[in-house]
Amino acid sequence: MLEIKIFEVSPFSTNAILLYDETKECVMVDPATHSPQEQTIIEAFIKKNDLNVTQIWNTHGHIDHVMGNAYWQDKYNTKIFAHSADNFFVEDVVQYGLTFGLTIGYQPIASDFVNDGDTLKFGNSEFEVLSIPGHSPGSLAFYNRKTNFVIVGDVLFNGGIGRTDLPKGNYDQLINSINTRLLTLDSDTKVYSGHGAATSIGYEKQNNPFLK
Repeated sequence: MLEIKIFEVSPFSTNAILLYDETKECVMVDPATHSPQEQTIIEAFIKKNDLNVTQIWNTHGHIDHVMGNAYWQDKYNTKIFAHSADNFFVEDVVQYGLTFGLTIGYQPIASDFVNDGDTLKFGNSEFEVLSIPGHSPGSLAFYNRKTNFVIVGDVLFNGGIGRTDLPKGNYDQLINSINTRLLTLDSDTKVYSGHGAATSIGYEKQNNPFLK
């Protein structure tokens, strides 16, 4: 059975997500830890549940989602999967950190690039990759059809949408991405965002003021 565990981490209150199933194979989605305390908490959960971390997936390249990649890749010798269009964010992450008063070390570019329509697998689990640009050019969602949930990064929130005032953000593109790639999913599809509480496609169709 596919399981999901969410940790709120970093000064940006990012949702770092662990995915794992009955095989004990585990994927980290946006594991953007910043402090040793956060690392210790997640490591303890992984050890307690006897998980084998094999991959890192990034929904997009913004600092608050990639700032832990180097630590976790080094610790578990994992591959990192992301969209190449956000490489420029990752390459400048040290400088971005300074603008927030944070010391962030060099973060690696993804070892494997994925695109719309690709499939990501681990253990007995399978996810469809959805390209949903607008918040960033390389924003991705990871959709598990069997369990009926989607991880969307900062594209869609409970009652909100992602910012488009950051470099290469595009409001019209974001709204089109949400309408054509996310709102076409079943209404009861659960949505896990990069920040804040989970929601559902049906709830956002009915209540999100940006999607009326």
